[in-house]
Amino acid sequence: MIEEKSKRIEAEKKLMLKLLGLPVKRKVDTTLEEAMLRRTVRDLAFMRIELEDLQEKLAEEGWQDEYQNGENQSGTKASPSAKAYLDVQKLYNATVRHLKNLAAGTDIATDSLIDFLGA
Repeated sequence: MIEEKSKRIEAEKKLMLKLLGLPVKRKVDTTLEEAMLRRTVRDLAFMRIELEDLQEKLAEEGWQDEYQNGENQSGTKASPSAKAYLDVQKLYNATVRHLKNLAAGTDIATDSLIDFLGA
C-alpha cells in the first residue's frame, strides 16, 4: 500500500515537472528558485494523491459521523476524513498560490501546470 502510494506520488511529481518544463531527473538544481519549485511540486504531488485517497474514503464512508454522548445527547458531526480533506484542500490551494509566486520571478512557465491543477 505504501509502495503503491509512493509510486503514485512520484508519477504525479514527474508529470508536474514536465508541465513546468523542468527536467524530471537532475542531480543538482541550477538555481535556488528551481530548488524551491521542485520542493513545492513534491509537496503538491503528495497533497494531490492524499486528496484523491480522501475523496475515495469520503465516497465510501460519507462526510458525517453519528455520535452518542450519554443517553440524551446525540447527533452528527463532520467525520475525521472530512476534516482532513478540507484541511489538505486549503493547504493545497495555498501551495498552488505559492508555486505561482515562486515562478513569477523566473522564466519558468506555470500556465500548463496551473491549468492541470485546476487553479
